[in-house]
Amino acid sequence: MLPWIILSLFGAWLLVVIGIGIRSYVLMFSPQFQDLEYCRTWGLEHDEFDQAMLDLPWELVRIHSSYRDAPVAAMVLGTSKENAGTAVFVHGITWTRYGMLKYMGPFIDRGWNVVAVDLPGHGDSPRGNRSVPAYGYHEKYDIDAVVDWVRNRFGTNRPVILVGE
Repeated sequence: MLPWIILSLFGAWLLVVIGIGIRSYVLMFSPQFQDLEYCRTWGLEHDEFDQAMLDLPWELVRIHSSYRDAPVAAMVLGTSKENAGTAVFVHGITWTRYGMLKYMGPFIDRGWNVVAVDLPGHGDSPRGNRSVPAYGYHEKYDIDAVVDWVRNRFGTNRPVILVGE
């Protein structure tokens, strides 16, 4: 009788492990991406940022990623401050650039340029010719294109930092 109980418990444990594995696979490789409007509304409703942040003079740009052969959409807030650094904000998986506004206040207050990126397949950025999400495997090349664009736009002698979640 004891072997059957042990075998039954092992079988139940195995089914739970397989179930968790399948669910994890689905979450990792078939995530549900949120659109820009949802992320903007969610951020406002949950006090991650306020309307004043959205009312700043943001410039919407498209930066070409030759690796993906597609544009990377971004919001840019430049400053007239001499030798200001630039902070490039990269959102987490399934979200958009609006998810990064909550981190920008201290940088804006100190006169930094800020750039909020929509990773490929998120927000306004198309997927391009690579799979998404790749958990950084492909995205690093897209961010490299953004950093090159930032250096061309704001100068190569200024600091550039990446902020991500």
